Amino acid sequence: MLSTTATLGFAPPSTTQQQLNTGVHYAVSNPLEPKFNEAGYGFRGAYFEVDSPKIVSQYSQVVWPGGGLPPVELPADVVQKFDNKTIFITGWEVDIWRDTPSGHVSVPCYESYNHHYVSYLKGKGADLEVRPRNPTEAPGPYGHGGPQHVFKDNGKGSGKWPTNHAFSEHNGNEHRQTYHALANGFGVALESPTHFVFNPMQINTRNPDGSGERCGEACPLPRRQNAWKGAEWSGLLECPCGSRMIKTFDHHLVRDATPCTYNSTIPDADECFAAAAEQLKSADLQNITVSADASLPAGCSVQPGTPRWIATFNKPAVPSSATSCADVPGGGSCVCRAPTGYINGRRFDAGCIGEPRSELVKDHNPTCDLNLYDGGMNCCGGLDPNSTKRFLLDAEQPIPPLVDEVYFRWRFYYEDEAGVTTPPRETYHVEWQFGHIEYSVPKAPEGTPPEQAVHTITSNFTVADMVTLYGAQCGGSVGCDEWGKNNGSRPIQFLMLGFHCHSPACLGGVLLNADTGEEYCRVTAMAGHSAKPQDEEEYLWLPPCQYGAKEEGLRTPPVVNMSTKLRSIKWANSSVAHFGVMAIWQGRAAYAVD
Repeated sequence: MLSTTATLGFAPPSTTQQQLNTGVHYAVSNPLEPKFNEAGYGFRGAYFEVDSPKIVSQYSQVVWPGGGLPPVELPADVVQKFDNKTIFITGWEVDIWRDTPSGHVSVPCYESYNHHYVSYLKGKGADLEVRPRNPTEAPGPYGHGGPQHVFKDNGKGSGKWPTNHAFSEHNGNEHRQTYHALANGFGVALESPTHFVFNPMQINTRNPDGSGERCGEACPLPRRQNAWKGAEWSGLLECPCGSRMIKTFDHHLVRDATPCTYNSTIPDADECFAAAAEQLKSADLQNITVSADASLPAGCSVQPGTPRWIATFNKPAVPSSATSCADVPGGGSCVCRAPTGYINGRRFDAGCIGEPRSELVKDHNPTCDLNLYDGGMNCCGGLDPNSTKRFLLDAEQPIPPLVDEVYFRWRFYYEDEAGVTTPPRETYHVEWQFGHIEYSVPKAPEGTPPEQAVHTITSNFTVADMVTLYGAQCGGSVGCDEWGKNNGSRPIQFLMLGFHCHSPACLGGVLLNADTGEEYCRVTAMAGHSAKPQDEEEYLWLPPCQYGAKEEGLRTPPVVNMSTKLRSIKWANSSVAHFGVMAIWQGRAAYAVD
């Protein structure tokens, strides 16, 4: 860990850039003029650096600590300098490193893939409690589905400035090449900084032969994954639900004029009779197994009998019985698998949002239904039933023994009240997800021309949704408390808008004013061209939209009200199916001033 002085600002000559990620040319999606992207955008102020705890794993292992990684102390000189004072973070950079006998090296993302992270800076005025996710409850609206970091006021802060702040913008594999900074006059305020708090979801995709070469076809993959033969990206990064992931289902009674739909037919007699007893709240049933009875729907059904209810498991015929649940004799019902349940003992209850804010329910997207769910965070989050670790290979596939050790290096750029004429204005987090934190992209119909294999998803929402989804993601000050409670009387201005989506499917997204059609931000995914770290072929990054002053090469910040209606569209390549992709706007904003 170290701290030093930088001489960077917006759009500096490339020869003066002193950035952490030396191989990256930072650009934005909405430069005032192309020349500013050609020169590259940089950072301003002094900086300090901090390393995460080491992340140790084997091939196909997912490291996503349920209790978070241990907090890390900030450099002593920074802590001392800002004791009872306020630091203003103006930008940050992130990289993944590995120590070698000849020094540290930047790790290519095809060896260690960051699905996402959550990160915070904590001050002495806050105490931290990390609450692991309760496996019997659906994921809460925090931590990208991981543990909840709760910061509590301990009375050591002034109450004027925040004592904790999250840094959750562009927080996935795009983190290294995607620009994180705020325009002159704006910052992320923190009083008496003391600790860095970090929790990643990291997937080991390193070639287990130790050669340092990209995996290619030699590396094992589970049967259920989407990477095509010869792909430069690993099918592991989409968190496929391999045979180590054991689903158990809730059940419900269905009287619809259809059979059990969306793959929810109960497949065996034992599950049928147990589910029937549970739904009828009676163990005193007459259990019958029949084969291809055309008078009954396939699978499990119940009907009144004398003197007991009758539970029947009807072995499906080929083709399956077309009899509907409404045809069960005596006003009975089908017993179907519900869209909720558990994966390896962790609760699955997607709670997808319906129209107009999301199309996921209308389209019956697999991310909303355990019967259809084939991959995503729920299969990266569940422990292996035969291990205390998480592996994405199938149960019969041996885990390669090679152990890898990596860590994150963060650099925070900052100003302070003594170093500027006017303290930067505070900024707060804004975010919106398209109805759920992740979703699945279906494969385009066979024969679709490659250029037309594009899946779209649309969300209609308001600025208030972006402000209140996760609130300010800070605490310890009146400003943090009031941000998420904005009653609409104070307009805000966007300063940073980033689009979080995943390799290799993401093509980009656009954010529009739904009433006027004004385009606030359009992000096109960028891909690398080689095997070099920070330029990896088929792995993506997403230049954000940045706003500020013309002198900085930035466009004027758009001012919006809480009631402003927004529409967003996301595009994804659908030449193959994709699991667990995301479509999330993340950014920072401030109250507008006259």
